[in-house]
Amino acid sequence: MLCTHFNDSLPGITATIYETLSRIVLEWNGTTPITSTDTISLGELIFLTKETGLADVMWDLDASNTFFTDENGNAITPVLIPGAVTVHDPPVLALSEPLPLCQGGSTSLIPGITGGTEPISYQWQTPQGTVINTEVEIENATPDNSGIYTLMVSEYFHCADTVSTVVEVIPLPIANFPASNPTHDNIYYEQTFQLEATPGFASYEWNTGDTTYYITVTEEGAYSLLMETTEGCQKLENIMMVNTFMPVLLPTAFTPNGDGLNDTFRPVVDYERVRMFSMIIYNRWGQLIFETTNPIEGWDGKDAPAGVYTWTIT
Repeated sequence: MLCTHFNDSLPGITATIYETLSRIVLEWNGTTPITSTDTISLGELIFLTKETGLADVMWDLDASNTFFTDENGNAITPVLIPGAVTVHDPPVLALSEPLPLCQGGSTSLIPGITGGTEPISYQWQTPQGTVINTEVEIENATPDNSGIYTLMVSEYFHCADTVSTVVEVIPLPIANFPASNPTHDNIYYEQTFQLEATPGFASYEWNTGDTTYYITVTEEGAYSLLMETTEGCQKLENIMMVNTFMPVLLPTAFTPNGDGLNDTFRPVVDYERVRMFSMIIYNRWGQLIFETTNPIEGWDGKDAPAGVYTWTIT
């Protein structure tokens, strides 16, 4: 056994431990004499042992090795009582390193323990500093649950052990589609659109069969993307692509002569898709001569001389 430290019972006592010499020097510098008709305890010597069970404490009573003196150096003869100490098997903790936990997942931190004497008490400390006296249950995990979890255990004879483990919560992949409206999962485009997700994840799987982080959209409809991180955390995201391309064609001239051909100036457009419309026509001097909000109506050019006119369509 090896003496590790000394717990003094009386004020003024200091202890110096010389491990290589197997020597302990105690000094008391008290100013008040101590008298007693009973046993006086100077303190406790704390020993370290590597084996459990009953261990003999062999104290060398030879006067050259064990002696007590007063302040004048005069010898004091104590009564030394040989004894024995019982060494208890301390608790030993084992805690497996948990696998990376995907955001939204659940896990339990369950330690294994050997040795120790019942009752045994547990105390967890979370990365946020919270103390828990039961098993740690993590449900619907978020990145805030990541960090070091430390378990401290103590048994009947105050023998203790401590073990730590790291919990890593992996955020789910996010596509970050450029939705046109934050309240709707729609993207409006005209004819073609390069739909991109966040690059850098381990794999991508579109419902079109593509496996890159982007695709070229030419047909409107619902698109889905399954993304996966290197740790195996997956997330499925959906987006609706809406083709808003609406060609608007306008003649460069018209002949309002009543022959049934090109008699009206108006846009050629899918009228059913037009929600709001305005057409204003000016003559060459900038005077307003016609205005309508009906795309089907058009301008018949009545009583207008042939020439160049300016129009604005919204």
